[in-house]
Amino acid sequence: MNEATLHVGIDVGGTFTDLVCAGKDGTTWVTKVPTTPDDPSVGVMNGLAELSRLREEPRSTFLGQIDVIVHGTTVATNAILTGRGARTGLITTSGVRDALEMRRGVRERLYDNKYKPPPPLVPRYLRIGVGGRLDVSGSELEPLAEQDIVEAVKTLRENDVESIAICFMHAYVDGRHESLANDIVLREFPDVYSCLSHELLPERKFYERVSTTCINAFVGPILRNDLGALEASLRAEGFAGVVRVMKSNGGIMSPEVAVREAAHTILSGPAGAVAAGTFYSVLEQEPNSIVMDMGGTSFDVCLIEGGTPLVTRDGSVARYRLMLPILDIHTVGAGGGSIAAVDAGGLLEVGPASAGSTPGPACYERGGEEPTVTDADVVLGYIDPDYFLGGRMTLRHDLASSAIEARVAGPLELSVLKAAAGIYDVINAKMSAAIREVSVQRGYDPRRFTLVVAGGASAVHVCAIADDIGIDQLLVPRDPGVFSAFGMLQTDFRHDFVRTYYRPLAEADSTAMHEAFDEMSAQGAEILGSEGVTGAGVAHQFKMDLRYEGQVHEVELDIVDSDLDESGFAGIHRKFHETHESIYAYATEDDPVEVVNLRVTSAGETWRADLREPGSGEGAADGAPKARREVYFGHLGRLVDVPIYESASLVPGQRFAGPAIVEMADTSLVVNDHFDLECDRYANLRLTRKG
Repeated sequence: MNEATLHVGIDVGGTFTDLVCAGKDGTTWVTKVPTTPDDPSVGVMNGLAELSRLREEPRSTFLGQIDVIVHGTTVATNAILTGRGARTGLITTSGVRDALEMRRGVRERLYDNKYKPPPPLVPRYLRIGVGGRLDVSGSELEPLAEQDIVEAVKTLRENDVESIAICFMHAYVDGRHESLANDIVLREFPDVYSCLSHELLPERKFYERVSTTCINAFVGPILRNDLGALEASLRAEGFAGVVRVMKSNGGIMSPEVAVREAAHTILSGPAGAVAAGTFYSVLEQEPNSIVMDMGGTSFDVCLIEGGTPLVTRDGSVARYRLMLPILDIHTVGAGGGSIAAVDAGGLLEVGPASAGSTPGPACYERGGEEPTVTDADVVLGYIDPDYFLGGRMTLRHDLASSAIEARVAGPLELSVLKAAAGIYDVINAKMSAAIREVSVQRGYDPRRFTLVVAGGASAVHVCAIADDIGIDQLLVPRDPGVFSAFGMLQTDFRHDFVRTYYRPLAEADSTAMHEAFDEMSAQGAEILGSEGVTGAGVAHQFKMDLRYEGQVHEVELDIVDSDLDESGFAGIHRKFHETHESIYAYATEDDPVEVVNLRVTSAGETWRADLREPGSGEGAADGAPKARREVYFGHLGRLVDVPIYESASLVPGQRFAGPAIVEMADTSLVVNDHFDLECDRYANLRLTRKG
């Protein structure tokens, strides 16, 4: 690494691509540029050019100083949402090819028999069963029918598949049939992308395993092409560093691992915001926080308790089951680009449809005619049309007003101002419901948490949302619009491994469990070594899934070596009963306990960006408002003349009462009359409810 090492975090969103460049001394440069959906790498290169301009040096010189780029991508997510992934085939055990379509056989909406599941990512004629089978212990009941594999590959090749998923019954116990099948697939079809279930997810539950494997195969070639195009563009411009990819579990991985395990990027972008939220929870000594990330297309929310974000293995994307460890992020279609319309019944709806970056909101003057949340924010006075993105982009108030008049105010017989306020209220209600989803509905009181603002649009809406939920403490980082990109510079390598070990805890073999943990740790160390992390930089965390006999769901426990060596596993029993009671409010200590899975998380330490305190001579920090303007507050029902502050002019320690607006380079903070604001020593803004 050279001495002038720079690290860059890049979050490619649906509307904007956000970039943060950080130096070793804590100096940062940030920017936002429009996303280019047809080729996201173009938007990334445009953003890097803008960063080089901010640093006042040629792009090639700037790129030559970058040691690491951490990339958060929506490519895999968008492929699933739009159904535009690779043409995928499935080779599976004879007789079970329809498991992908039968799912769990349980209605997602219990009383709605018309609510159909989404179409399978692999259509039936591309799902082929082959002979050969192992039993639940891994013993071979029937040899693999190798000629069936040859015929299956021929059929799939004739149907122009780009990717093949291989998932056999009980392969999680022994993957030899899958490995042999893959050898035949690559011999007969060398250019195809292939994915094996026992390598991606060696865990029981066949439907979940086959669904996850098919998702990986569906998005793998798309991600490979995207990362390939990005790396080619970077190398052509003089970049000599390494690219890392953000994972859905909050860690990072190399592009090689990302292409092989593409399903781990499904929540790549939103995971960056959670990583940043975790960093700020430590920095600001706020261990309990809720991160809300409102961008141009979606609203993502995640709860952090005790400084640790919640993780789930019961996830899905677009209703397709994904049984990989992912941050427990709840997403709804609510963003600055969410389109407002009046339905046939005369009710106002906002989202989930979005104007995106092309054509964008009407006020962007790019051909958009549908009114959006951003248009409403402009009409209400929350966003200064002449200071959008710090003045780098001018918005059209008249176009925003005309769009709202034509599509909302007119049909509802309201004034444009009242219609805009209605759009604002409806989108806020959707976001409040999403926050309750990750808090109230999971047993957490949101009033115990600090609401952390992320994304380019959240700061405009946060006070109204906090009022609705009853949250008293808000934290607005100094660069909320690029929060996810900053979070990508706060992550370590992280890889998760699992082995199903299904038996009563009383009958478990300590030696066998030690061997399984050692095997997974060695696998993690090998992958981390390929990514350049060895020795003291490597750490392993051991976990175990347990349940009471007959239960469906498991409880995950952190364990240490001594737990396995205790006679009768007394420590594990105690931890399980205590954890079960904390989650479900009861424990039955006389009931037998079952072991289901053993898990290892292997982490590799990396360089992390620091947050430098603003220098005393930086900017025009006089603390004075720069202007005043009239802003509409719906709960007051009138326009209010409020002071307008520039965030760079605020002095650490400065306090003032709302209502007011603080304009930043990447967003605007709307402080209503219920909150007081304080600028802390890092130039973050803390809002506290009055009284």
